[in-house]
Amino acid sequence: MSSDDSSILTISDILNSEIKKLENQIDMALQNSSKLDISQIIPIYHHVLNISSMESVLKQFFKDIEPDDKSKNILNNSEKLISEKFNSVLHPKFMSHLSDLIFNSVSELKAQKNSQKTETEIKNDATMYDKLRKLMSTKEFVEQYDKGLIHD
Repeated sequence: MSSDDSSILTISDILNSEIKKLENQIDMALQNSSKLDISQIIPIYHHVLNISSMESVLKQFFKDIEPDDKSKNILNNSEKLISEKFNSVLHPKFMSHLSDLIFNSVSELKAQKNSQKTETEIKNDATMYDKLRKLMSTKEFVEQYDKGLIHD
């Protein structure tokens, strides 16, 4: 076995392990998509991007040699998981969920009175604005992923 063969097997095994982890994350997220906190959304996107990078590395290896059946299956499973479960189902749910959260936060902030506020009310407003900033930042990140899907 050459070092390239060993590298391919190692990357394939790591990719297979990461696919299983991502599948668990996706399944859990689908069960709780309307209850997910934004801090739980970003790691899923990072995991998808990491797996996509590993796929690219494997595909580079296979430009010159024919992949073994195990590696082909792993690549097919990975692409299928990301395409059918993440991109087609979970990603749109995240986009919708983030839009709803942002709308609700903005509506709540607009509904507040602009009269004299106590220190506690000012602190609460600051917390709400911080939450809105985090939501908008997360939505921007998710939209960037979405733009990448359009160009693929």
